[in-house]
Amino acid sequence: MKRNFRFILATLLVVHFTSCDSFLDVNTDKINPSHAPYDMVLAPAVASSATVIGGQYVVLGSLWAQHFTQNNTANQYKTIDGYRLTSSDFNSSFNELYSGALNDYQIVINETKAAQDWNTHLMAVAMQCYTYQVLVDLYDKIPFTEALNGTNGNISPSYDDCSVVYDGLITRLNDALSKDFTVATNTNIGTKDLVFGGDMAKWNQFVNTLKLKIYLRQINVRPAIAQAGIAQLYADGADFLTEDALINPFLPEVKKQNPFYGSEVEYLGNNNLRASKTLFDYLNTNSDTRLDKIYAPGSGGHKALAQGDYLALSTAYPNGILSEGRFGETDPVYFISLAESNFLQAEALVRYPTLTGDAKAKYDAGVIASFTRLGLTDGSAFIAASGSYDFAAATTTEKKIEAIITQKWIASAKAQPIEGFFDFNRTGYPTFFTVSVNSAIGPKFPQRLLFASDERSRNPNTPDQVSIDVKVWWAK
Repeated sequence: MKRNFRFILATLLVVHFTSCDSFLDVNTDKINPSHAPYDMVLAPAVASSATVIGGQYVVLGSLWAQHFTQNNTANQYKTIDGYRLTSSDFNSSFNELYSGALNDYQIVINETKAAQDWNTHLMAVAMQCYTYQVLVDLYDKIPFTEALNGTNGNISPSYDDCSVVYDGLITRLNDALSKDFTVATNTNIGTKDLVFGGDMAKWNQFVNTLKLKIYLRQINVRPAIAQAGIAQLYADGADFLTEDALINPFLPEVKKQNPFYGSEVEYLGNNNLRASKTLFDYLNTNSDTRLDKIYAPGSGGHKALAQGDYLALSTAYPNGILSEGRFGETDPVYFISLAESNFLQAEALVRYPTLTGDAKAKYDAGVIASFTRLGLTDGSAFIAASGSYDFAAATTTEKKIEAIITQKWIASAKAQPIEGFFDFNRTGYPTFFTVSVNSAIGPKFPQRLLFASDERSRNPNTPDQVSIDVKVWWAK
C-alpha cells in the first residue's frame, strides 16, 4: 500500500474504543499497553484484513473482473490491466496479511482458547479463515500448517497445496463452532467487534456462509466433497447471512477514508479506474439502473473503454471523457455481502435440487440486495420487467448457474470485485469477458498472483514461480 492504512484504521479504532465504559480506567495507558487484551487485538486484525482486501485487492479485482480498466491518459495500473505483473507488485499486501491480520488473529485465537472465551474465539477463527481463503485463492499455495510459528523457531514455513488449506479451513471452522457457548467464561465484546457488534448469531451465519463458499469453490475438482459438505450444512439447518458482513469506521477526512479511496484517489489526486466496456455495455444494453451508481459520466456523458486498451489515442479518448468509478470516502469494506450470501445459496439449490429451498427466491434476493446496496429501490420491479434478468427464463441447470454467476459478478462491482474474478475462473461466467487489448500473456486470462519476491528472498520453501495464466487448483 502507498500509505499505512492499517495504522490509520487502528487509530480510528482507538478513538472508537475510548468511548466505551470498559476503557475509562485512567490508570491504564490505552495507547501503549504492555500487553493488549485480546479483545483489543481483534479490531486491528480486522482492520488489517480490510486494508488489503478493501484496498489493493479492490484494484486487482476491479481490473481482472472487468468492472473497470486503466485510464488511457495515466499509467498507474498498466501492469495489472495488461497482465504484466512482477513478483514484487503485491509484496506489501502479502506481508501485511501475514504479519498483521493473520498473526493478530492467531494471538486472539491462542488467548481466547486459554480463557475459554469461545465467542471471541469464533470471531477470530472466522476472520482468519476468511483471510486465508482469499490468499490461497490468489496464490494456490500458501504457508498454512506451519505459518505463524516464528516464535517456535520456524521462520521458513512450508507452502501447502490449496486442497490442504481448504480442508484445514473447514476443520478449524468446525472446531470453533463446536465449543461450549454457554460457559461463564464467554464474553460479549460488543462494539469492539467491528463487524457484528458482538452478535454471535450473525457470526454463526458468517461461518456457515463461508463454509458454503469453500465447498462451492470445489465443485470442479472435488464434486463429491463439495456436495457432501453442502448437504450437511442444509441437513443441520444452517443459517446463512441475512445482512452484509462489513466494517465501516471511515470518515470523510484525510487519512480516515476507506482504504481504496485514501490510497488510490485522495493520495494520488485522481481515480484512474475507468469504465470497462465489459460491464458497462452489459448494464447499458439491459437499461440497468445500477450503471449510474457504479460509474460517474465523463465530460461528454458515459463512455467506456475496451478492457486493457490503455494505449488508446488521447485524441479519441481525451482526458476526462471516460466514465470513472463512483468510489466514496466512507464506503464500507465488505467481507461477505448479503448479495453474495443469497447467490451462494441460489447456486447450491440449483446444483443440488434435493436440498430444501427456493433457488429463484434466493436469486431474486441477491439481485435486490445489489440494487439496495447502491441506494436503489427498483430491484424487484427491474427483475419483473427485464427478460434478461428473469430467473424463470433460464430453462436448464447450466443456464440457471450462468444467470446466478452473472448477477453475482455485477453485484461484486465496487464491493467485492475479487470475488467476481474468482467466480469467472471457477465457472467461465460471464461468457463475454475479453482478453486485455495489451495482454502480455497472449489470448489468455490471468488466474493467480506470482509468489511474492520478499518471500522468495527470505523463505527457501517458497515454491518455484508459476505463470499468472496457470489455473489454481479448484479451477481445473
